[in-house]
Amino acid sequence: MTVLYAFMRVTDDIADQDADFQSRSRELQIWKNQLIMALKGEGENPVLAGMFEVIKHFPVDSSWLFEVISGVEKDLAFRGFETASDRDSYCYQVASVVGLCCVAIWNGDLVQGHLPAVETGFAIQRTNILRDLMEDFARGRCYLSNDTLQSFGLGALGPRDQKEESLWEKLIRFEIGEIELLFHSGKRLKKHLPRGGRAVFGCFIELYQSLLKKISQDPGIVWRERVRVSTFQKTRILFSALSYKWFGF
Repeated sequence: MTVLYAFMRVTDDIADQDADFQSRSRELQIWKNQLIMALKGEGENPVLAGMFEVIKHFPVDSSWLFEVISGVEKDLAFRGFETASDRDSYCYQVASVVGLCCVAIWNGDLVQGHLPAVETGFAIQRTNILRDLMEDFARGRCYLSNDTLQSFGLGALGPRDQKEESLWEKLIRFEIGEIELLFHSGKRLKKHLPRGGRAVFGCFIELYQSLLKKISQDPGIVWRERVRVSTFQKTRILFSALSYKWFGF
């Protein structure tokens, strides 16, 4: 899991570094080429060499790693999403494939657990999208699909008056409803994981559902502050997960 996290971290850091678009795009292409070499057992990058060992010992599909890089490339050259399907493709690349890698490393059932892992990734990333609405608008971005925005009579801008505030609340509640269904369906993954994997998975689910609950209680909060789970609640969730992992309850 440490190696997987390192791969994801390096991939994100390349896109987030303080450099122009061309430089970051070029660095991502170099990273992709280095991954291709590493999967042949060549190259000297320690993170990619570690991923090669992970793939040798666990049923991690190497194509998932390239999906992650493609998702970050899509984020780097962000142009918005025309349809919900376009948004889901992005969510799959930046979240669902990470979940699939985790299932593989946890020695879970990838056949029965594939769809719920994908759905959980959608739920987590779409929760992130709602949480980050204000920050993304400040960067000139909106990760909600244009067809969804248009169905509520909105554009890719934050609320400018009371009428738009009302429309945005309806849209956010619509999104919450869909995300809750995805979380509910994604929870089926739990029965396809060993106890350690169930503990970590349950921790992530509860953390993100807590975020979603805060937004559902007050949709307007996304325009006032970055929604967070309290330190106390995070600690409670962590201890609950550790208790399940160690003692089974």
